[in-house]
This record gives sequence, C-alpha cells and structure tokens, in this order.
Amino acid sequence: MISPLRNLMDFSLLFPFWAKPQPWERHYNNAIDLYKSDKCNKALKEIDKALAQQPERSELHYTKALCLQQMNQLDAAKESFQEALILNPDDADCLYNLARLYYNESDLEIALAYAEQADSLSDPAGDELISGLLALIYEDLERYDEAIQQYERSLAINPEQLLMGLFLGKLFIKLQEYQKAADVLRVFVEKDPNNLEVNYELSLCLAKLDEWEETIKFCKRVIEIDPKYVKAYNQLGLAYYCTNQHDDAVENYQKALAIDPQYATAINNLAYTFEKMKRYEEAIERFTQYLAFLADKPDEFEEVKEHISLLQTKLLD
Repeated sequence: MISPLRNLMDFSLLFPFWAKPQPWERHYNNAIDLYKSDKCNKALKEIDKALAQQPERSELHYTKALCLQQMNQLDAAKESFQEALILNPDDADCLYNLARLYYNESDLEIALAYAEQADSLSDPAGDELISGLLALIYEDLERYDEAIQQYERSLAINPEQLLMGLFLGKLFIKLQEYQKAADVLRVFVEKDPNNLEVNYELSLCLAKLDEWEETIKFCKRVIEIDPKYVKAYNQLGLAYYCTNQHDDAVENYQKALAIDPQYATAINNLAYTFEKMKRYEEAIERFTQYLAFLADKPDEFEEVKEHISLLQTKLLD
C-alpha cells in the first residue's frame, strides 16, 4: 500500500546505541516526528537544515514535499516531489503524490502519466491507492472500461474500501447499468448500514429497476440517518407515486419542500401527483411555481405553460 510515510525512515533505528547519527540525520528524524505530530512549519525548518548538509538525498526532498503539501503550498510541494524524483526516478510514492496533486488540479493527462508510472513500479498485484487514483482519472477522462477495471482491481486488493465501492456503484449508475450498480452497493450497505450516501445511491438504482418496496426501505433508512436529507424525501415521494400511494407521495414531497422550498424537482413532482389525484387547482399552482425555474430552458418552459392551459381546461369542465 502506498503510504505518505513509507519512505520516512527513522535513521536512529539503524544505529547501535553507542553510535551517534550525523547532524543531518538528527534534523531528518526530528522532522519526521514533527510531521507526524502535524507540526509542519517546524518540520520544514528541520528538513531545510538537513538539506543544507545533504542536498542529494531524495528522502529529504520527499519529506519536504509532504510538509509543503500539508501546508497547502502545492506548487512548492510539486517542485520538491520532482526534485526527489530526479534523485530517485523509481520512487512510486513520489509519483503517486504528484499524480494526486495534478488530479486535484484537474490536469488529468499529467496526473495519468505519473499514476501509470507509479503503477508500473508497484507490486504486480497492484496497489489499492494507485489503482483507485487511476480509476478516478480514467473516469474523468471518460475511459469508463478502464475506470471499472481499476476500481475492481483496487477492491480486489482491499475489499473493505467503501469509498471505492461507492465510486464504482455511481459509475455504473452513470452508465445506466443499474443492476451492476445495485449489486456493488448492496455489498457495501451490508458492510456499513448507516452510510447515508451508499443507502441513497442504492435507492436510486432500485428505483430504476422498479424495485419500489426496496426503494422505499432504503429511502427510509437514509431519513433515519439524516432527517434533513432532502433528496431522500423526494425519492421516497417518487416511490410512493409509482406504487399509487399518492397521499404518501404528497406528504414526502411536502416534507422535502419544508426543508428546501426552492427544490424544483420536488415542486414538479408534487404538481404531477396533484394532477394524478385530480386536484387540479393545486397542480396548476405548483406547475406555475415550477415555471420560475425554467428561465434558461425555453422549450420546457413552453411545454409546462401548455400543460397548465390543459389543466385549466380540465378545471372548467
């Protein structure tokens, strides 16, 4: 596993008790202790003292880069990682950290080059963090087959990675492969039943599969976890609407709007539910409210206006 501390060797462990480390080694070991204690400013001063004596040691540049990264001095961190790579081109830690920095800046091609190089230097079975980062990069580049392969590779190394499981499930949802998404997310909802996002994403998959009772179950679980999670009320309303439980649908759309009165999707859904119940005045009121959200969607704006006119005709009949 790639760890930002993997190359931070404590040189004091290499010396017998009677031997004294060199001054640069003392500064380096001090820096490690300070870094681990989240005292990066002080750690950086110790590293600079060590570098003044031993500028050719890659681990010093690497540790400096970690400190700078922790201090959010990202351009300086990249320079120090690159200095470390000049001295040790096969340092997978440096390559991984550089890939992650460029990925966070959405410089995907550079991030990919570093991540693929890090992967080539890792264990043949792979490294869970490198594979996970590769998956994210491939997904953002819309190279979805490769992204899926890397998510699955990362999970094969460490099946407990809930975040990788969530990302893989969400990618399957994006690709409209809802059964695959549900299969992945069910595994992780068993591992962490109280994870809000996994429960919610699973409810979305199940709705697409018309498994409405299960959709209701997981929406309710989301609401138990977070009673203010507005999207879950809307999703629960949809499940009730699709199972002809219209009063329950109305109740949940209204709960969503009590939390967020400007939740356009819930307003629209509530309008259609009122229409289905032949409560035309309330439907017209909600569709009219929904029009305010369509200023930049002229085609949909006109469609909703026409629909309101039809409802007004029904109201007169």
